[in-house]
Amino acid sequence: MSTVADVVAKRLSAFGVEVAFSLASIHNLPLLDALVRANIRLVLARHEQGVVHMADGYSRVSGKVGVAITSTGPGAGNAMGALLEAYSASSRVLHFTGQIDSRFLDRRKGHQHEVEDQLSMLRTGSRRAYRVRRPEDALTTLASCFQYWRYGRPGPISVEIPIDIQSAPCDDPPSSSPIFLDPSYTSASLSAVAKLINSSKRPLIWAGGGAIASDCSQLVLDLVERTGAAVITTPNGRGVIPEDHPNCIGNFANLPHVRAFISEADCVLALGTNFDWQGTDFWRVDLRAPLIQIDKDPDELGRNYPVRFGIVGDCAGVLKSLVPLVSTRQMDESYGKDVRSARKDSLTTIQDRVVLHQDIISAVAEALPSTAVVVKDATIAAYAWANRLLPVLEPRSSIFASLIAIGSGLPLAIGAGIAAPDRRILVIAGDGGFVSTGFEFLTAVQENLPVSVLVFNDGGYGVLREFENEQLDGRRVGVDLLSPSFAAFASACGGLGFRPTNIEELRTSLEDAFRAARPSIIEIDMQSIFPVLPYTPAKPAQQSIGSSNGS
Repeated sequence: MSTVADVVAKRLSAFGVEVAFSLASIHNLPLLDALVRANIRLVLARHEQGVVHMADGYSRVSGKVGVAITSTGPGAGNAMGALLEAYSASSRVLHFTGQIDSRFLDRRKGHQHEVEDQLSMLRTGSRRAYRVRRPEDALTTLASCFQYWRYGRPGPISVEIPIDIQSAPCDDPPSSSPIFLDPSYTSASLSAVAKLINSSKRPLIWAGGGAIASDCSQLVLDLVERTGAAVITTPNGRGVIPEDHPNCIGNFANLPHVRAFISEADCVLALGTNFDWQGTDFWRVDLRAPLIQIDKDPDELGRNYPVRFGIVGDCAGVLKSLVPLVSTRQMDESYGKDVRSARKDSLTTIQDRVVLHQDIISAVAEALPSTAVVVKDATIAAYAWANRLLPVLEPRSSIFASLIAIGSGLPLAIGAGIAAPDRRILVIAGDGGFVSTGFEFLTAVQENLPVSVLVFNDGGYGVLREFENEQLDGRRVGVDLLSPSFAAFASACGGLGFRPTNIEELRTSLEDAFRAARPSIIEIDMQSIFPVLPYTPAKPAQQSIGSSNGS
């Protein structure tokens, strides 16, 4: 008779799962073995944080469910930061964690890897968390996960399967593809929504990650062509329409020129965005126009801005019904001029802020293949210019750390590389963030992925230095780091390592790395290419805390 692990693996295959990211443990070996026998590819990470980030990156680029398998107890705890990132990004990650033998669960007997009330911990980082308590519950639990993603807001789901239950006998019903009913969205009358859009003179579409997740890009383009609407995006909504489209303003919602533009809109259609702090300058963006908000999660409707029409549903499903009701008309010429001005002025604002980086930006933009996926870790280069100035021309080709937490870039990129092995993957990271997960470079080498990491090495946490300049008069508190030679590290792992010392060498290094299509690290020594100027405080400098020489 089949085991629980066998039937779970077979049903995952029936749901279209082709790959799983994992770290082996004594509490998940039956499941891993069953996955291999079901011809599901296993990608072996070096740490549980990397396991979940990789599944997250795979899901964001492929549009499929990313499966992550970790150990229990401390292994599940190691995965929490990555689960929170997937939660923030609304990524469909199915996280399996083993558990101790069910006879000892919740008895606090000191069993190996036992953690009291692990399920509650998992609930803090997951949309849902389940424990399989009986063999016969395994398939219904799995079906509940996929059913939730069909109707609810995407996000990670965690499933505990105790080690004895993984190996327990279980009936193996014939596998079949799941059957889902289409969701209903009766929160608003679509004809009334269409009437509001048709009467608008300055319509605006605000697209977030939910629009990308629903694969509604063509429908958004159809709506833009019908109405002449402008499009702004969140960081994770980039690419919903090509950013070289004349109606696309881009990821500039919190900049002055776009904020003024938003305040003059007479109709705003929000697609899969919850209007978080980053894009709204802590909700100070003046969104006064009637708001139509479409989201799979009813709790998001009206959470941060009042809505005229709140529609619960998948963006693509709603737009399929809405777009035919919208009349076709030409964009007002003055409105088109305002759209172009808002984008041009915003680009100029960012370019003026990073003028000293302009040569680096140009080198990256020129070398980057048009089909590349760019993954931005939380680092100065990423949010200062890479997530604004590097154009995104198609969906699922731009990934940004939603929680603005360092270290997710490389493992997210590995997942992206598994999802799109024929595309080049570029990671933009700082030295402080890279070292926290840099050992996953070994996973990239083992899988021979076309992942290149551009490491901006300024010897510490650069953004925190800026905060300390403002708040501590330049005193250094825990921000200066000893960095290795990242290029040498790449070579030691079996990849390619580059350490350019000027812009021309940087151009050559990027071209060589993309041409090789192998794992590589390009280390930019910021002191050589763009020196970090010392801060001169208004009052006499004081010695650094935790530093013997005050540097």
